[in-house]
Amino acid sequence: MEFLKTLKQNKERIICAYIFVLVYFGIDRTIEYATDSYAALMMDDNWKVKVYDNGRVLQGLLYYVIEQFHLSAGLKYQISYLTAFLFLGLSVYFLSSVIKKYVKGDTLSVFIAFITIVNPFFVDFFLFIEKGMFCFVIFLNVFAFSLTAELFTNEDSRQKTYTAKKKAILSVIVLVSLLISVLMYQTLISLYVVLCIVVIALNTEKFIQKNIYIGFMYAIPMLVAFLLARFVYPVERLSQRESLKEAALAVFDSIEGISMEEFSYLGKGSFGVWLLILAIIVILFLALCEKCRLKHFLCIGYMTLGCVVISFAVIFFNNSDVSPRVIYSYGSLFGMILVYVLGQSQNDISRGRASNAIKIFSYLLIASLLLTEYTVFQKCFIERYRCNQADLYLCNIIGEKIKEYEHETGNTIDTLCYYSDMARCWQDSGYEKTTTSVRAQATGWSRTYSLNYYLGTQYKEGEPDPKLLDYFKGINWDTYSDEQLIFDGNILHICIY
Repeated sequence: MEFLKTLKQNKERIICAYIFVLVYFGIDRTIEYATDSYAALMMDDNWKVKVYDNGRVLQGLLYYVIEQFHLSAGLKYQISYLTAFLFLGLSVYFLSSVIKKYVKGDTLSVFIAFITIVNPFFVDFFLFIEKGMFCFVIFLNVFAFSLTAELFTNEDSRQKTYTAKKKAILSVIVLVSLLISVLMYQTLISLYVVLCIVVIALNTEKFIQKNIYIGFMYAIPMLVAFLLARFVYPVERLSQRESLKEAALAVFDSIEGISMEEFSYLGKGSFGVWLLILAIIVILFLALCEKCRLKHFLCIGYMTLGCVVISFAVIFFNNSDVSPRVIYSYGSLFGMILVYVLGQSQNDISRGRASNAIKIFSYLLIASLLLTEYTVFQKCFIERYRCNQADLYLCNIIGEKIKEYEHETGNTIDTLCYYSDMARCWQDSGYEKTTTSVRAQATGWSRTYSLNYYLGTQYKEGEPDPKLLDYFKGINWDTYSDEQLIFDGNILHICIY
């Protein structure tokens, strides 16, 4: 009864959250494939890759369990999609429940929660077949944050209603949630830290104790994951920067590139424009504050620095590429600052035109983010479907050529050897130069799996012929040609254009 009462009281925010998810991600309900998806669907013992190559122990266990059921690709995808839909909506709702305590308005709290979780870097998670797992991990971090915010609120109140036992139980639940999160996907725990920073800034009582608490909640799961990756399941992908200078430069170059250049699926300077609008909001807020201006300045600086540090920690310590998934929590900066500014404006700024200016720029930022994300996300999904059709078409052509050869010669192809021409294309002409439209035949981890998936075959890869390596390097194609296929007994030599 209590659960149903809660649903009834919050039905507006729940409905609004799921409408957002449906509008932005409803188009992705039909199966689509990243290059990694072919390996995930066709590779035997793919769970070992998740454990030994990526250090994601619980993700590997999940893969192992799924593999035992021998589900069809379509069913796997639909389960993953529905899981993502469910937990993404719950994440937005849970976060809006906390935001509502500081920002007036059910609908506005959902809007801010949505741009914080589904930020400009989020779509990358939805472009993999593991989208259900990603959204579940995001939910774990939002859930852990909501419990932490509850603990902090109780500690700050004059009448502390939680016993030591209850606080210990809640802390254990937070820690377990974060540990599961890290063992499924390591970097998303940064979202928990980023969200907690906002609550600390909004109420700075026991500032040091709260930061120590969050530090432990972050460090313990990450330490467990590191020890497992280093000593129990040695992970090959662990690689450190050579010096602190190199690490710092990598972070600054990353921030500059994200803000000023094209990054991932965003247009050139898009992120920088949003940062500029955010800066205008902050400047207006600080200029119009009637009290505690220095405190607000320090709190906003604390949130910004904390977000940057925790979001780029992986880039600083690990010699890894900058991808939207790695620095995902950096995209939540806009929601963080808006919660603080709008929450504090209600108390420290008198109503009038000045106060309305802050709201206007805040709404402008929210609208700009929502509109751009919708346009970019839909474009990504459509581009992915187009690319999948091109991959299917090429695989069918190769399959027909194999059938013709086998019919004419009586030989049976069982081995594929790959080569590259003078300048291999990652994307076909007419496609965006992003990871969304990378051809399945262009990557080493998907070329054979995609053929086997679409053709229903079990081809294996062989070693390339050195003479053909030199031969194909002297030719440059920009589209498919029958000359890219050379048959030799039971072997098909394929040049990737």
